[in-house]
Amino acid sequence: MKTKSFGFNLLELMITLSIIGLLCALCLPVYSDHFVRARRMEAEIQLIKLAGALEKYYLLNNTYENATLDQLHISEIIADHQYQLQIVSTGREDFLIQAIPLDRQAEKDKTCASLSLDNTGNKGISGSGPLTECWQS
Repeated sequence: MKTKSFGFNLLELMITLSIIGLLCALCLPVYSDHFVRARRMEAEIQLIKLAGALEKYYLLNNTYENATLDQLHISEIIADHQYQLQIVSTGREDFLIQAIPLDRQAEKDKTCASLSLDNTGNKGISGSGPLTECWQS
């Protein structure tokens, strides 16, 4: 008398695990890239906020000189500790600010690298990628 066995045999389990492994290998880079872009976009937003705070500082002091992140009440480390905001230069009538990638963000986002913004709204990057892909906003 034959008994019917229910369940999976070893071959079926190995095929299923192989398919799951292949799907994970294909999806992980896309998933990781999503986080890189999301953090970069957060850095862009924080740079724009910093530029707004510098404009307010200018209205009150008639200069951008001597403005600091502390005076403007803006955090230096942003985007889950993946970017550092920096006021590169301030003059009487101009400024240059920058978001510098840190740690994993710096490793994974070499095409855009640092983002910069000046008082006239000019956007820049230190990487070799296209500006339109690096600055979304």
